Amino acid sequence: MAVSVGTPPRQFIVNIDTGIDLVWLNCKPCIQCIVNATDKPFDPTQSTSYREASCTDAACTGFPHRQSSCGSTGACGYTYRYGDGGDSTYTSGIIAYETGGIIFDSRTTLNLLIDVAYDAVVQEFASQYDLPVVSIPPYVCFNVSNTTASTIVPNIVFYLQSVSDVERVDFVLSLENVFLRYSETVECLTILSHNPPSAMIIGNTAQANHEMVFDRANGQIGWASTTCT
Repeated sequence: MAVSVGTPPRQFIVNIDTGIDLVWLNCKPCIQCIVNATDKPFDPTQSTSYREASCTDAACTGFPHRQSSCGSTGACGYTYRYGDGGDSTYTSGIIAYETGGIIFDSRTTLNLLIDVAYDAVVQEFASQYDLPVVSIPPYVCFNVSNTTASTIVPNIVFYLQSVSDVERVDFVLSLENVFLRYSETVECLTILSHNPPSAMIIGNTAQANHEMVFDRANGQIGWASTTCT
């Protein structure tokens, strides 16, 4: 079957194997790549959504075939031998995160971003939103007791690129999509860091006051801003 991996996505032809837990690819800089592979090795340096799993990550600690020691970078190495008894039938490498992309999920309340996106958004938002930051982990919150009508709430916009990279559309978060009230004087961003990283999620706080259209037959999604309350 064909799968797309990385950001920007790159397509690979893979075998469906019900006897192994991993999705694995030839990955640079591989030492013993599969010689008859039809695809060139995946280059993690060319993907903005790639991150190695550390030895303390759940994906590593819960994997029975992980190596007992970590590499110099702290990445989680593994060696997985198949059950046919052949010494040459195995895969070894580093466990890493990739599943990039965006999911619209009406069941999830908050918006979940991978670390690199989360850090950039929070840093920029806090620099533009000139109010005291309140520490309420894991949330980023602000003291709004002295907020005036002239206080400007920065826009947060998701720039969504189609898989084919042909079209880009903007999903704009307005005030009610950006904040959740924690108390009478504190409001918190509706954004959290997603660990371990996988596909980012646009939750129902962001979808509020939007009419969502899910075209399942054609694999498309659309929306229009409206007033639902």
